[in-house]
This record gives sequence, C-alpha cells and structure tokens, in this order.
Amino acid sequence: MKSINISIIISARNYSKYLLQCVESCITQTVKPFEIIYSDDYSNDDSVQIAKKLGCKIVTQKKHSGVVKARNDGAEVSVGNYLIFLDGDDYLSENYIERMLEVLDKDTVVSYSIINKVTKKDEQLIDVNCERDKFLWRENFINTSALIRRKDFIDCGKWQDNEYNTHWDWHLYLRLSRYGKFKKSRAILNYRQHPYSNLNNTRQKYGKTLPEVRRNIMLSVLKITVGLIYGGREKGFIHTWIKDLNKDITILKNKPELIIINNSQEILDLDKYIDLYSNIKIIEGNKLSMRTKQTRPLLSAALSDGYNTILENATGEIVHLREDDNLSEKDSFEKIFNFLTTKENNATASAGLYMSRHQKRIVGGYYTDKTPTLIEKMNTVDPIQVDFTGTGYIMFWKDLVPKFKAKTNYGDLSHDWAWSLELKARGHKMYILPTAMSRHYLDETKFILPDINNISPKNNYTKITKNNLPTRLIKK
Repeated sequence: MKSINISIIISARNYSKYLLQCVESCITQTVKPFEIIYSDDYSNDDSVQIAKKLGCKIVTQKKHSGVVKARNDGAEVSVGNYLIFLDGDDYLSENYIERMLEVLDKDTVVSYSIINKVTKKDEQLIDVNCERDKFLWRENFINTSALIRRKDFIDCGKWQDNEYNTHWDWHLYLRLSRYGKFKKSRAILNYRQHPYSNLNNTRQKYGKTLPEVRRNIMLSVLKITVGLIYGGREKGFIHTWIKDLNKDITILKNKPELIIINNSQEILDLDKYIDLYSNIKIIEGNKLSMRTKQTRPLLSAALSDGYNTILENATGEIVHLREDDNLSEKDSFEKIFNFLTTKENNATASAGLYMSRHQKRIVGGYYTDKTPTLIEKMNTVDPIQVDFTGTGYIMFWKDLVPKFKAKTNYGDLSHDWAWSLELKARGHKMYILPTAMSRHYLDETKFILPDINNISPKNNYTKITKNNLPTRLIKK
C-alpha cells in the first residue's frame, strides 16, 4: 500500500466544554494524524478559539448549516488519503489510529471501531461482536468515526442529508459498501451519549416510528437487480413480461437494473424501456431445448450457470428473479419487497405463490429425511417459512445467498431446490407469501393461478383450498 496520510475532521456546534479533550485525544495518538481539522457549525461559544490554540486547521460556517455540511466542508480542505470524522463531544483512545491501521489493506474501504459509551453516570464498553452476525442493510453497526478511504468517500457522494435529518452515518456506509470490504479493528471510540437525542421525537416530527424512519432511509439507498433467463417459448412474450414488470417497479425509490440471459433465437430490442431502468444488460446465452426427464440434470446445470451469471453481474443489493412465463398479480411484487426489506422479518428470501406449469401444483415445500415434500393445501394468508421454492417469482439479499448448484450434498436436485436447501443450511430464512401471487402461463393466453384469499382463478388451474395445512403432502 502507498503511504497513508490521515486527516481527522472534527465537527461540532457549541461543544466548547468537550472540545479540549476531543482535540487532545487526536494530538496524543501513538500514530500521529497528518492533520486535524475543526469544522465549526456556527457556534456562539469559544469553540473556534479553543481549536485554534490547539493548532487545528479551521473551517467555519456563516450560518447554522447542520452536521452534513460541516463534515463535507472539513473534508473539502483536507489532504489525507484516509479520513476520520469525529464529533466534538467524543474522544479517541490513544492508540485509535494505530489499531485502525492494523487491519487496513488495499481492499478495505472502511475500518471501524469498538464503542465505549460515556454518560454522566458511567461508561459501558460495547464490544459484544454481535455486529459480525448482523447485516448492514438491516441495521447500522458502524459509528461515525470510522477510518474511510478518501477516494471512495468522494465517489459514493460524501455525507448526504435525508428527509429525516438523522442516520447520516448509516446512509454513508450503505453507499460505501458498494466499493469494497469493511473490517472491524480493536480501536476504541469514546462516544458521549446525551439524554437528549434527535431520534427520540421521530413520531412527533415525522409521524413515523423509529423503525419506519430507519427503513425509509435504507430504501432511499437500496438498489434492485431484476434477473431473467429468457427462453422464448412464446415468441415476443418478452414485451408482455417487461410491461408487467414496469408496473411493479414504480414502487421503488431508485431505478432497478435489468439483466437478461437470452437463450432464445430472438433479437431482443428493449431500448424503448431504458428510461425506466438504471441499466438493461442483455447477455447472449445458449438455446435450452432440454425438456425431458433424462436431460433435466443438464438443464439444471445450465440454469444454475445462467443464474450465477446474473448474480455475478448484478449491482443491486437485492436480486429479483422472475421466470419468463410468470406475470405478477396485483401488489404481489410490493408485498414480497416489503416483507424482505422489513428488518423484523429477518428474511433472506421472500417468494410469491405460484404453480408449476407442468405438475399443476404449488412450487415450494419442506425437506426432511432427505425427502422433499410439496405443499398441496394452505390454510393461511400469512407468510410461511419453507425449505425450498422455485426461481419463478423470488426476491433475496444478494450478499447472503449461495451460488446456484444443480448437485449438492442433498443429491441431484433441480437448480432452485438445491440452492434453497443450501440457503437453509447456512441458517437463513426463506418465506412464501400466499397473497403475493403470479400467473404461470401455459401459452400466450392461458395460465394457472392458485385459488386463495378470494382471488378468482382463470383458465386452466388447480384449486388450492385454505383448509388444513397440510392435510396431505405430495412426495417428489
């Protein structure tokens, strides 16, 4: 790695009673920072004079502008290739920088620390290592004063305001997570917790609970990749399929990416839809004509490879797979999206309810004693946890799922069942949402659809009742 110069950027407003301890904790580091910058957000106490006497580079605001602008203005005058942002009421352990550098390598974008929570009554070291079992897109576990690579900080858009005026650090780290690795150091940040908090009055300010605020902040950054393996069984059906998708993605805050593996003989011209997507990538595949029982293992292997190609090219944090003969029922996309992105559900994958076009039965079930059993009847409209389902109508967190394999320790299974069982083996949860349905088309006009929750089936279908889950299981 090239030489590392670290700029510490302290930002505060009217924190003069804490600022001496804060700045001195930076000056007395066992590994010295390249510079210490104090960015003052229009204080009316003697904060600026204290920082000047201690030798800080000074940045001031002409009016009260908020922490985001103060931090960005401090970063603007900095010269270090790594940055540490420090609030003026916090202070660093004496070996903070040294410990940060111990875990830093060329692939690391963020190195973060342990927190020692300081209150008027006591101190509490928060280092239970539980964040190693947490997922950043569900909750933040990184404090403001991480060591951040400057180039990536600039490329991801720096500090940004949000409509709730809170969780700026999480917003930043979600964006930074797209640029490389995060590593936990043994450094300790002494974080001063005050009895007042901007978060305490969220319902009064915004009419939302704190979990709702956090989810909305996460969704403002989140990106989705939609993946399709297109076989062209019904020529031209791609336009029916994409128009159906277009109506679903209107609920998203950011334009999704669309990746298509084209295994058909068609030339796909989708330019007229490009304005609805951040990117449409068409990857030419190979014609899949293997539909017999004898060639199913070859088909599973080919489909596994195709879905892995989608995962490897996906830039979204969530991937939504929808087969080329599945169209969405009303609100189904929104339901599986909302379920997956609600922290309390702790779901890695959520899927809609649909039926196999070949066997006319629900796609999904359980796996016990090396035997897959399929759900035949349902008595609930609530999400149900399952061991496996198909790739016909599913959504999942990309970084939590395995690669697709046609053959695993569970035996020679289809690509989707094998993948689902590997997901389960890793301790992740997959759900089917009975009210989130998709129509599985047999040809251009006929489709099969479960009859549940007062949704009327049309054309050819197998009726699924709500009674006695499951009264009988069909063994594969």
